Amino acid sequence: MRKILFFSTTRSDYGLVSPIIQKIKKDKNLKYFFVVTSSHTSKKFGNTVKEIINDKIKINKVIRCNYKKNSSYNLNNIVKGIDNFISEKKPDAIFLPGDRYEMLPAANVALLRNIPIFHYAGGQLTEGAWDNSIRHAVSKIAHIHFVSTSKCKKRLISMGETPKNIFVTGSIGVEKIINEELISKNKLQKVLRFKIDEKTILVSYHPETLNPKKSLNNFKNLISVLQYFKRLRIIFTSPNHDKGYSDIQRIIRSFIKKNSNRSIYIESLGKKLFLSTLNQISLMIGNSSSGIIETPSLNLRSINIGDRQKGRYFSDNIYNSKGDIANLKFLIKKIIFKRNIKEKIKFKNLYFKKNTISKIFAIIKKRNLKKILIKKFYEKK
Repeated sequence: MRKILFFSTTRSDYGLVSPIIQKIKKDKNLKYFFVVTSSHTSKKFGNTVKEIINDKIKINKVIRCNYKKNSSYNLNNIVKGIDNFISEKKPDAIFLPGDRYEMLPAANVALLRNIPIFHYAGGQLTEGAWDNSIRHAVSKIAHIHFVSTSKCKKRLISMGETPKNIFVTGSIGVEKIINEELISKNKLQKVLRFKIDEKTILVSYHPETLNPKKSLNNFKNLISVLQYFKRLRIIFTSPNHDKGYSDIQRIIRSFIKKNSNRSIYIESLGKKLFLSTLNQISLMIGNSSSGIIETPSLNLRSINIGDRQKGRYFSDNIYNSKGDIANLKFLIKKIIFKRNIKEKIKFKNLYFKKNTISKIFAIIKKRNLKKILIKKFYEKK
């Protein structure tokens, strides 16, 4: 029986591992372990461990973080927790999704313990965040790569990764949209206790870790613009737990206090509510990867602010903004107030591939892991 260790730090990367774990649960020749940490256990970020429990996925270990301490303290806890767990359970491989900074200590422990690493979402670029460097670092430590596009594969090859170990599978998040049974508008409004109309938008904004001051200023600009458009109805979600998140949360709560009749703040919607909400609103604004990767498949327009996602591939539904007030006003007027909202346009999603989850699952199950720990730097002749 092949034993796979999955590791999750946030609501977003949980959405990437959960469908694979669900398939493993049904296979007699595979066993999974699941370790969670970071914002999953924090009330400030929606206590998203509840979603995992509701999905009936067993959590084998919780590594708690203390946000009153610095990042080094928490990273040290993750190293100890993962190392002890691997020592005890001896998994055959570990699956690491994405690019959160907590993935790096997990990858380092796996490296030192000679545990093969499956890495999902390598080869992408997000030049305005630490994530960019962390993603590339994990890719160099990892042994098998699941990437979203052929360009991502080319980028990993240029980094010296062996082509035969890189699989273009598409985006798990995009395939989930197809498989998920989304909630109707009437039911969604009851669950959220919030009216959704043609002027309803969702704001998902995170700190830019490489330029937090500029990022915060851009968010203040956005809030000023939202204050200007009195007819907008706004759903805010929580920022990631990166440096500067508390300032963003404070500003959101202040806005809602003054605009309680047309805005709400939900720390975490969960994957089904989140996709159902995107399916019913008219615009998403912020700097979240969801605004880049998922929105095209829901034919939802998205305004991407700042440099956090700089370097990604953008579908035609995405409008990029530097974050100044004049440009944000212009884009919102164009998308919400000057366009026929009922107009139906199908956008092509650059991150879509058929059978993404099944392809990843098959490779996890059948890939020969012998001798895979010895990595050679690939150079095209």
